[in-house]
Amino acid sequence: MMREKSRARRRVRTRVALFLSLASLAGLYLIRLLGAALHVAGLSAVALSTAGTLLCFLLPALAGLFLLDGDQRGLIALRALSAQHVLCLAAAGALFVGPAALLAELPGAALRLCGVETAQAAAVTPDSALFLPTLLQSALLAPICEELFFRGYLMGAFAKAGRGRAIAAAALLFAAAHGVDAAFLPRFLLGCLLGGMARRTGSILAPMLMHGCYNAAVLLLGAISARRAYAGLNPEDERGWMGRRVMQYAAAAFGVNLFCFVFVQGTYLNRYLILAVIFFVPALGVTLHGLESGRLRRLLLLAVCGQLALSAGLMLRDTRAAAPEAEARGADMMEAADYLTENGYTHGYGTFWNVRVMQERTQGTLTFTAVVPVETEEGAVSSVSLDPIRWLEPAAYSKLDICKGRTFLLLTREEETQLAPWLAMTGAPKLHENDTFAIYGFASSMRLCGDMLLGKMKLENAAFEDGAYTLYPGGRMRVPTSWREKGNYILKLSCEGEGGTVQAFATHSFEVIGEAALVPGENSVRFTLKDDDKYFMLLIKSAENEIRLTNLELLKE
Repeated sequence: MMREKSRARRRVRTRVALFLSLASLAGLYLIRLLGAALHVAGLSAVALSTAGTLLCFLLPALAGLFLLDGDQRGLIALRALSAQHVLCLAAAGALFVGPAALLAELPGAALRLCGVETAQAAAVTPDSALFLPTLLQSALLAPICEELFFRGYLMGAFAKAGRGRAIAAAALLFAAAHGVDAAFLPRFLLGCLLGGMARRTGSILAPMLMHGCYNAAVLLLGAISARRAYAGLNPEDERGWMGRRVMQYAAAAFGVNLFCFVFVQGTYLNRYLILAVIFFVPALGVTLHGLESGRLRRLLLLAVCGQLALSAGLMLRDTRAAAPEAEARGADMMEAADYLTENGYTHGYGTFWNVRVMQERTQGTLTFTAVVPVETEEGAVSSVSLDPIRWLEPAAYSKLDICKGRTFLLLTREEETQLAPWLAMTGAPKLHENDTFAIYGFASSMRLCGDMLLGKMKLENAAFEDGAYTLYPGGRMRVPTSWREKGNYILKLSCEGEGGTVQAFATHSFEVIGEAALVPGENSVRFTLKDDDKYFMLLIKSAENEIRLTNLELLKE
């Protein structure tokens, strides 16, 4: 019974989405016919386009999300984008103008090859007064409203048909909404790309950003080309000059997109070479333009193309060879992620690449603080420990007490072997393992961060065994200078014997901020860090008697 109700609701949702799509298309075409009949131009045309965007995209999206089928806000994901995502999406959106221009030119070129002449659009003198309002409408308002409708509401409403079908259906409607002409195919491909970015990043902000940069690039390229053409050319040469410049840009951008694809298909690290490729293309153009010898110019261009082709081939070959291992690793990662989410974990720790990929693949369901294995001083409790990578992390993830409840540490098998001495010191239980990863549990983030610190503790005339520290007469245990955030702290420990002291230091002058004599039984030392301090240090000393310490915990109150 419940299953039948669910199916019926899905059918209703799909029909509502189709109705709104057809109503939106009909409204758009009516507005365009109205503009053509009234010969609307200038600011009036911009205002009419703005009204069409609001009435035919934003209004149907809001109606579908909130009115006609109940509250469907869950269809739209608004997860924040990382700086790397923002940079790459903006560049990809701007550079897609190249392939789009080439694809839009193909039908006309094919007809001309067959001897059929196609009508050319008349050149229009650019009006600088309209540029800013047109830019705001096309690069800001239109992407927000259109993506909210197509990649937000429609793609979510069609999701039950399958991800690929939902993306293709939304892209088809997106292309149809912008007109059935020579640019229909590139618009459809752009819609598929925008839908893929929405699914890949788990955020509607990604297609909004990419769409806005694409529209801005189209306007800016057209404005620059038109300005150059009208300033220095005869009317007979304007169209040819602009066409050549647009096609040159299109060819260069197509090459950049091609090699961006190759780099993305390669190892994860090579994604950061995308910007290098983007800046390489114009630099190469300037170099070739400066060469007077045509033969030398062709030879240099041929050598560069050959080198890039060879590099791309080698990279794709290596990627294919590593594909089975990468797929197995990805499956193990998702299996580990499923275990963590099913058992209620939300935040954990791990090395940078593993946690960033898992956080991205779980679409933020699991969040992480990145850590790195570090070698400790000679004579330390453990030969290796962990340090947080604070400069690469959002401020919230760097907080020592970000997870007051239970947390976890995600390690590869190689990292588990490397950190075996530190794991033995902490006594952390192994919660789960598969062929690639092992997961260890901790009572809280503060407990894990405290164990990172205690793992670096240097022993002098002291020993550590079975979770207990033995300080012989005159022995010392010293935690080397480390970063700690401001706040109130408490160091807890159990002591057997008399005659020891505990001291906490801060600032570069090593000011004593906490001190206490150790007594048999439970001990605690409280101290306050007024500011974040990278010179924080702990020192535990024994006097003339041997003492034994257990249950050391450094917590934030």
